[in-house]
Amino acid sequence: MFELLTAYPHLKGVILDLPNVTALIKIPDDFIDRLELISADFFDQWPSLKADCVLLSRVLHDWSDENSIEILKKIYFVLPDSASRLYIIENICGGSLLDLNMLVMTEGKERTLSGFEKILTESGFVLESTCPLNEVSTILIARKNNE
Repeated sequence: MFELLTAYPHLKGVILDLPNVTALIKIPDDFIDRLELISADFFDQWPSLKADCVLLSRVLHDWSDENSIEILKKIYFVLPDSASRLYIIENICGGSLLDLNMLVMTEGKERTLSGFEKILTESGFVLESTCPLNEVSTILIARKNNE
C-alpha cells in the first residue's frame, strides 16, 4: 500500500485486516492523512465504506469457494458502480502441490482462471482482464456486473 500511495500521491488508501494485524502497522508520517486502518474480520459486519477500487493480495487462496464468495459479495457493496475495479493478486494454477498445501493448511485452495471466474460471477463480478506478474502469480481485474 505504501508503494501505491508513494507512486500515486492523489490516492487515499484503506487497509482492512484483523485487529492483531492492524495493530502491527505503523503509518509513516507522509501517509497519516491518506491511509486509514480498519480492524475487521472478513466474515463479520464491515464498517460502512466506499472505494473506487479494492485490492486483494493473496487473500482468496486461504478460503473455500463459499467463504471467498462471501468476501467478494461484501466487496461488491463497497464498490459504487461498474466503473470501479476489483484487483486480485493470486496464483493461477490448480491441481498442484501449492493447491494441496493450501487445502491442508487453510482449507483454501489455489484456483485456475476458470475457478476465479466462477466465484467472481457468483459474487456479481465480471472478470475483465488479467495481467501476469510471473510464472504463477497474476493480477485479475474485475468489475461489477451491472447488467
